[in-house]
Amino acid sequence: MKSSGQSADDATVPAGLDAASSKLVYLCLAEADRATITELAETLDMRKLALYSILGSLADRGFVEREGEAYRLVD
Repeated sequence: MKSSGQSADDATVPAGLDAASSKLVYLCLAEADRATITELAETLDMRKLALYSILGSLADRGFVEREGEAYRLVD
């Protein structure tokens, strides 16, 4: 994962993200420029199936987008 220059300490979790797992994935993506499911699974010690669900929900709400095999926060 590449660093975007914005640290997770500087990131603000959007209102409406109530689930701890969604917040965790959001903050991880805030720390990285982009990350694949495998990178997120290894970094967060989460199952890929759970990440697909979380990322799908975040994408549906306009917080993340998929670029090829990777996901990133929407600007």
